Formats: sequence, structure tokens, C-alpha cells
Amino acid sequence: MCNVFSGLIVTKKGKDWGKVLFLSGVHHEKDRAKIKDKYGDDVLAWECVIPYSLKEIKFTHELNVSQKEQTELMKLIMKWCKKQNTEKLLRSMITVTQDNKPTENYKILDNMIRIGDNMSIVCDFSVNITAGDSSTQTARENSTQKAGWNSTQTARYGSTQTAGCDSTQTAGCDSTQTAGCDSTQTAGWNSTQTARYGSTQTAGYDSTQTAGDNSTQTAGCDSTCIIYGDTSYIILDGKNVLLTQKYKQIRKNIIVDDLFKKYKKGDKIKIVKGKECGKEKRNENKKN
Repeated sequence: MCNVFSGLIVTKKGKDWGKVLFLSGVHHEKDRAKIKDKYGDDVLAWECVIPYSLKEIKFTHELNVSQKEQTELMKLIMKWCKKQNTEKLLRSMITVTQDNKPTENYKILDNMIRIGDNMSIVCDFSVNITAGDSSTQTARENSTQKAGWNSTQTARYGSTQTAGCDSTQTAGCDSTQTAGCDSTQTAGWNSTQTARYGSTQTAGYDSTQTAGDNSTQTAGCDSTCIIYGDTSYIILDGKNVLLTQKYKQIRKNIIVDDLFKKYKKGDKIKIVKGKECGKEKRNENKKN
């Protein structure tokens, strides 16, 4: 999100000429329509050069004013920047709650935000977050999220998520997810997912999934699935998927395309230590 700090400066002749508009984070899209209605194209977009810093600013997108006016406008932006407190600006872009109540009890360390146990954070920008157990994190693309047990992490593409057991992770493409046992991981294509036993993993094509015993994996085309344990499950989705089951010193490769000859897309296949793959009887309890 534009190195976090970004905004506009008014170029329309009149009393608002040179007015600095801070449009980062939660303000970015919400107020853009109002500005368009008021000033049209008579604005210049700016953003910080160094993440989380206002020491150096640059104009972005199309410049619609002379070089002389650009210099004058940049001086006004830098004058505005010197009056700002970057931590206060960051806090205005973040929502943190504890026990469903807003709290200021969190730390901003360089380019990382740290929250404690049983806390939730929402950042409408790319960010590095460290949290305790039972936390909820929401951030944008290219974010790094770390949390303890029983946590929920949500981010967009190019993100890295690490959590403990009983956690839920959701990310976009080109992401890396690592979690403990009994966790749920969902990512887009070209992602890497690693979890322990009893976990559920879903990813798009060109992905790599590694999980422990008694886990379930769903992958897109051209993916690799690895299970460590005696029993595992795969839900048929993509083609050209290689499933490798490892237990003790034995390594068993299963070509998922072969399973489509016997089962259809969406079927859940149970794979037990060296035995033939079999369709999981998910509706057995309903019949009884």
C-alpha cells in the first residue's frame, strides 16, 4: 500500500491549492470518490519513499502541473510531514480490539506491529504483525504474520503466515503458510503450505503442500502434496498432481490423475499405509 504513507495534494487554483490530503490505509479508497467529485483531476498523488517514514516523499502517477509548481507543492508536503507523528498516523490506520473493545495496548516497533493474546488487528495495508495466542490478524498483500495457537490470519498475495496449532490461515497467491496441528490453510496458486497432523490444506495450481498424519489436502493442477503419516486424505481437484505419502522409511508416490479414472472431481480419497486408495464414505453416518 504505497509504502504505507500516501495521499494527494490539491492543484486546483483557489483557496484549497496546496492542501495536503492523507489517504493511506483505511482512508485510501473510502475517501477517493469524494475527492474526485470535489477536485476532479486537479490533484497530485504522493507517497513515501522509505516504508513507514515521512522523511522522503515522491510524486506518483501522471503529473499535470509544471516543474516549478511541482517544486512548490513538494515543499508544502514536506512542511506537512514535519508536523506529523508517524506512530499516530499508523495508529489511525489500524483497528485493534481486545475482548471486542478498542485498545491502544499494542506496540509499533520499526516496521512491525506487536499485539498480545486474545487480540484482533485489522490493517488495510501491507504490514509485519506478531501476535500471541487466540489472535485475529487481517492485512493486505506482501504482509508477514506470526501468531500463537488458535489464531486466525488473513492476508492477500505474496504474504507469509506462521501460526501455532488450531489456527486458520487464508492468503492469496505466491504465499507461504506454516501452522501447527489441527489447522486449516487456504492459499492461491504458487503457494507453499506446511502443517502438522490433523490439518486441512487447500491451494491453487503450482503449489506445494506438506502435512502430518490424518490430514486432508486439496490442490490445483501441477501441484505437489506430501503427507507424513500412516493415513491421509486427498480431495480430487487438479490434474498432474503428485501425492507422496511418507511413513517410517517407506515412500509411496500416487499419481492423482490415475485416481480420476476411478473417482470424480470433488471425491475425498482415503490413503492408508501402503493400501489401495479408497473413496471416503462421508455419508455413512447419515444412512445410519
